[in-house]
This record gives sequence, structure tokens and C-alpha cells, in this order.
Amino acid sequence: MKLNVFKLMLPMAAVAMLASCTSEEQAEVPEGRAIDFRPAMATRSLAFDNSNLKEIRVTALLGSGVYFDQESYAERPGSTVFSSQNDYFWPALDALEFWAYAPADLNGKNGVSVVLGSDPSKRIENFVPASDIASHQDLIVAHAEGTRDEYETTGMPLDFEHKLAQIEVLAKSDNEIYDFEIAGVRVGSVAGEGTYYFGADGTDKWTLATGAAPHTYETDYTETVTLTSEPQSVMGDGGNAMVIPQQLTAWDVDGDKSNTKGGAYLSVKLTVTKKDNGLQLFPSENSTSAWAAIPIDTPLEAGKKYIYTLDFTHGGGHIDPNDPDPGEPVLGGPIKFNVNVKDWVESSIDEDMTTSK
Repeated sequence: MKLNVFKLMLPMAAVAMLASCTSEEQAEVPEGRAIDFRPAMATRSLAFDNSNLKEIRVTALLGSGVYFDQESYAERPGSTVFSSQNDYFWPALDALEFWAYAPADLNGKNGVSVVLGSDPSKRIENFVPASDIASHQDLIVAHAEGTRDEYETTGMPLDFEHKLAQIEVLAKSDNEIYDFEIAGVRVGSVAGEGTYYFGADGTDKWTLATGAAPHTYETDYTETVTLTSEPQSVMGDGGNAMVIPQQLTAWDVDGDKSNTKGGAYLSVKLTVTKKDNGLQLFPSENSTSAWAAIPIDTPLEAGKKYIYTLDFTHGGGHIDPNDPDPGEPVLGGPIKFNVNVKDWVESSIDEDMTTSK
């Protein structure tokens, strides 16, 4: 993977998205006080944190029976406690097992199916992030067990974890001759469909859909970002991308310019001009901007935020595989000259000093 045009920096933080669903078996439960929850985020993310999480879906199991399935629990005004509209009471003695997820409207949305209840293969099926990065959502899940004696008064704690990988693209340039302006970002050719399997204590996992075409996620905007020596986000107002965890395979720029094999890449909607007179170098012709790309092969893990910092100081990447002339350098190498001064050529001229001119 060539990195001579951009430099990559991959700090990590947290992120993710959520799921959960079905089952109708009813278990008889002795009445106690109503079950309340105290959700908390294991880590912060762009989409969900302790300040903006307002509704969750919870399934409760009593032994092998289903006490309630994907019940809506909403935040009480001015409180960190989440309650259901219709109270479910604690059993007197037995422990309950809880599975929870958010966003609360996940099940049935865009073909997503959340299976919980008594099904041993608790899962979120047909999960596909939107093509528009601005429409991406966080996905968070939680699992807990507790009894009436422990949590009837205080509320059952639920520690949610992010289950997607978050991507943010920053960019910078120290180039003193050219201006680089960016008006959009693509996360290109990544697996975009999968099934999440719930699990306790790190046993959860993602399975990617087989045979599905790679997805490309995009955002663009009208107010361009002019690069400076300080890295700045080029994600626009729509926020960061949130994708299914996976191992990326990089776009082969030299051997597969059109990317028929579906290698992963990052691309930015770019205009390059000269600082002193505004002469446009990229794109040529009459376009105001075009896409410039670089291959990536990062292992994307759930609950981590990947920050790519693209450095345009010494180059501009390659033309995006979806555009004309894919894979060609956006800018050629620095202009260099091989200098040679020819020897003097002697020419003899005889002058007659007695002849006037």
C-alpha cells in the first residue's frame, strides 16, 4: 500500500450502533416494584452518550421464559432513570436477565430484524448503514442480570457498548504553493451488510453477508474546507461514518485502477489551485472539484473510532476509482530539471580596420 501521497494517523476511541427483538412466551412472575433502568455509556460516541440517549428497547428473561420482549423504556424528565409506560414488576426472589439496545426504532427499519426473546441466536439481521454518511446512526447494546433485592430501589444499571466502528477523516497541508479545498468524503468499497449476534462478556460477534456488493458511504457539502498546517475535520456537518466492523483489503492502485476487486479506500472531493493566482490544477477542464483517493487496509473493530489524517503537503492522491482515468495521480511528482550548459562555440570574424561600415 503506497502512502507517499497521504500520511495516515490512526488514533482510536469509541463508537458503535445497536439491535434486538422477538419472542412471545409468557412467564408468571410474582409482583414487586416496577423495574426501572439506569443506562450508562461505556464510552462516548458521536451519536449516543449519556446526554442524548432518550429511549431504549429491553428484553427480560426469567429462566427460560420471556418476561417481556423489546419493551420501550424512556428517560424520565430530569432523571437518569428509564421507565416503561406500563410497569413491569420485579419477581420476589428470582433473577432476571436483560438484553437491551438502541436506537429504539431499529427493529423493522430498512429491513432490519432484531431477534431476542428466548431465541438462543439473539441477533440483528440485515443491518446495512445508510449510503449517506449524514444518516449514519450509532448502535449500542447492553446485557445485565439482577434481582429485586439488588436493584428494586436504585434501578437496574445497564452499561451500553458501541458495536460499530467509527471513521473520521482529517486533512492538512503545509504546501506553500498550492491551496487544497475539500467539499466531501467517501469511505469506499467496504462490507456494508451483516448480522450482529448478541453475547455476554465479549462473546458477541459480527458476521458479514456473503456475496453482497461492497458499499461506498459518502457525504458532500457546499461550503468547502481550505486546508492549513493544522489537521481539521473534513466530514462536514453530517458527522462521522459508522460502519460494520471488518478487516479492510486495500484498493490496488497499480494493478486494479478501476477497483474491480472492490478494495477499500478513502476519497475526498478536491480542488487544487495555485495560491498566488488561483490557477486550477485539479480537476482540469471546467469542474469545480473531483474525487481524490488513497487505499486503506485498516482492521476496523467494534467500539473504536479511527481518525485518518491525510497530509497533502507533498501530493494529492489518485483519481477515485469511480471517476474517469481512475488510479492516475492527481498531481505528478515535483517538477525537476536536468540542467546542462553547452560549451561555447567559437566563431572567428576578421575585420578590416580600414573599411568603414
